[in-house]
Amino acid sequence: GDDGLQRIRTGSTPGASEWFILSAVLVRVERETETVAWATDILNALRQPQLNHLHFRTLRDDRKALVCDRLANLPLRIFVVISHKRNMQGYVNNRAAAARVNRTAWFYAWCSRMLLERITDYCARRTERDFGAHRPVRFEFSSRGGVRLDDIRDFYSLLRDQSAMGMMFNKVRDLAWSVV
Repeated sequence: GDDGLQRIRTGSTPGASEWFILSAVLVRVERETETVAWATDILNALRQPQLNHLHFRTLRDDRKALVCDRLANLPLRIFVVISHKRNMQGYVNNRAAAARVNRTAWFYAWCSRMLLERITDYCARRTERDFGAHRPVRFEFSSRGGVRLDDIRDFYSLLRDQSAMGMMFNKVRDLAWSVV
């Protein structure tokens, strides 16, 4: 979604959605090659052959239910972070600004951190249960405007260093670095 905080749409004022939604689909590596067929199956079920991608927001309610039913029956996990952007308007984090890391998309990076904290926690617990040890998870970020991958990489490098030194500012949660 659009992580912009400058102009948020109201009833009469154009702008970005007041909600920022960031999601991830977690698939076991041995099933990765099946994902294209899953997506094709969902698009075919919608009976709209001209579609080459799916954007949930543009679907009718009955089509949303169909997509949810199909996803619920696939061997995958879906993680979602939803933030009401009005709560973040005007927010300034002076410590983050002083670090000079992730200047292009700090809100996106922060929300992605919350998402990855949950994903890595799940993967650490699940791989420990299934394999008796932590196994790595590979992350693929989709390409989107306004977010520089180098900035995101630098942001996570800083978090990893802070975590290793016990210097996390936000100590409520952390990524399970053993699977990253």
